[in-house]
Amino acid sequence: KGTDVAKTYSIQAIVKVDDQHGGCSSITSTPVEVRVKEAPIAPTIPQPSNTSICEGDKVELSVTPLPGLSYLWTGGLNSNTSNIYNATTSGTYSLTVTNSNNCSVESLNKIAITVNKNTDKPQLINSLGTTTSVCSNRELTLSVDNDPALTYQWYDENTGISGATSSQYKVERTGKYYLEVRNANGCKNLSAVTQIVVNPSPITPT
Repeated sequence: KGTDVAKTYSIQAIVKVDDQHGGCSSITSTPVEVRVKEAPIAPTIPQPSNTSICEGDKVELSVTPLPGLSYLWTGGLNSNTSNIYNATTSGTYSLTVTNSNNCSVESLNKIAITVNKNTDKPQLINSLGTTTSVCSNRELTLSVDNDPALTYQWYDENTGISGATSSQYKVERTGKYYLEVRNANGCKNLSAVTQIVVNPSPITPT
């Protein structure tokens, strides 16, 4: 394995002589040596657990590296010459391996990757305009234009607010708020963080 396999072939031509006897004569050509080089074994690309991803994510495609082989992945925007390829664009990916004999073979299979579009970045609307500091007896609502195709989750700092899953949220305490929106493919985007300060209202005099 890994060595050349050589064999000499002798080609014989039979020439029919058009004479009165209809005889035939044979001519043997000069021997020609044909050297057959060993090709690499065609690899199989393992099927990834997930082939549908969101923008910004990646799918790792890989094969076990073998000595003496070089690699060329195709199917994405850029080729890659490692045994590992991180797919970040939609496409059908294949792998060509080449050995030291300069013989190449393509992978037995191809992997189709789909990269789904993220949602647009949500733009928060403050019901009080640019006001970010209010008294507790005054209502301030953060919202976005509602889209039935999207799901919503409001956060204070990095903690999801329980039950805050609509396109608007009434702020009742001081915090740093932002909204996560997801589409049907599970791809998300986050709004900018808005810091709201809720001050206690004065006690109503009696």
